[in-house]
Amino acid sequence: MKETRIKLFTVIGLVTVVLLQASWLYNTYNLIKENIEEKSNALLLDASERELFSRFMAIASSIPEGTLLAFNEINYTGESTSKIANLRNFQEALLEYSSKISLADLDSIYSELLKEEGINAESVIRIVTENDSIIESSKDLNLPWFGTIENRKLPIRADNTQFIEAIIVNPYRIIFQQMGLLLIATVIMAVFVVSCITYQIQIIMKQNRIARIREDFSNAMIHDMKSPITSIIMSNRILQCGGLKDDQARIDKHFSIIHDESQHLLALTNKVLTIAKLEQDKIEIIKQTIEIRPVIEDLIEKFEAKATKSVTFVTQYETEKVHAEYEYLKEAISNLIDNAIKYSNESVEIRITCTQEKKQTIIKIRDNGFGIDIKDQTKIFEKFERAEALGKSRKGGATGFGLGLNYVQRVIRAHGGEVYLDSVKDQFTEFTINMPILIEEI
Repeated sequence: MKETRIKLFTVIGLVTVVLLQASWLYNTYNLIKENIEEKSNALLLDASERELFSRFMAIASSIPEGTLLAFNEINYTGESTSKIANLRNFQEALLEYSSKISLADLDSIYSELLKEEGINAESVIRIVTENDSIIESSKDLNLPWFGTIENRKLPIRADNTQFIEAIIVNPYRIIFQQMGLLLIATVIMAVFVVSCITYQIQIIMKQNRIARIREDFSNAMIHDMKSPITSIIMSNRILQCGGLKDDQARIDKHFSIIHDESQHLLALTNKVLTIAKLEQDKIEIIKQTIEIRPVIEDLIEKFEAKATKSVTFVTQYETEKVHAEYEYLKEAISNLIDNAIKYSNESVEIRITCTQEKKQTIIKIRDNGFGIDIKDQTKIFEKFERAEALGKSRKGGATGFGLGLNYVQRVIRAHGGEVYLDSVKDQFTEFTINMPILIEEI
């Protein structure tokens, strides 16, 4: 499966999870909001009843005995009235005694009832017409066009021309408080699900990458090992035939071919084993103070002898000592020089400088070769990673297994140092090795 398809499925999966969670939260939000609306409607009815009763008690002494103030039936229908209808009729009756609704008292009673129910929000009571025109308001508030809960209107006139309306302002805080545990649980679940999906996708992509690495490694192995093995077999066959008994020079040449190609395969095997041991911390680095100039000069001589292109070395030594394990450091520098030659044009200049700053010995290897694209620089030290080199090798360019730079990094880190890369594509590549100096020298 291609990475783009995996990423697409990942995005679709994550979006689906988010939408499901959002739908769940939205439905819960609406249920809580509806519950608050039902409670506030009932509380407004109770508050109206209490306010009405308080006004009735205030004028009770002035009402003639036996006066009918409320009715059990509506005259023009004969139907049994509800509590709302009774309160409406009671309101009409009290108007005959000039007792009007006190919105301030009603607002105060309603607010207290809201608090008792845990609804700590600002509210306003209004008297409105059937067309929602405001006749009177308990508070002078600029209400937002959204973020309010409007109660069911209670009629206060027999002809239904005036109504009491309560509005709860900004109920979201109360709703979200009630959703607190749910929100926390939802966030935790969403993070858990997203983390699981992301982790699984990472595993899938890693497996795909390993599969590609295995394929690339197999191709490189076949290409890079076939030639030396073929050379060894052919030289051994020629020597076994006995046709070169009188030609000692050719015999020596074939023995040399067998030796060189065997050493090449042995070096590659040792490199793989060394990396495996370094990964498992099973290798022991025995450091000592060594002369760096002979190490570099020996490598220069070796590469100049076997180079198939024009190679120019420029060296500069401000310090000639380094605290390291001789063979491992030499192999690390050899890998860097080998890469500089491999990934360059038909002519390459390699500059090697050795300096010392504070508590470190610094070795720099710089070439004017192909350079490394910035997108590959973060992964160039990974095992089997060869950036664009594989494409070049398949076109007849540089070959290899992608172990060299990983080996260099692990060996230098095993010494307590670090290796850094600075490169510009099609201009240069510079590797910097920082090695700690011996404490006694500081």
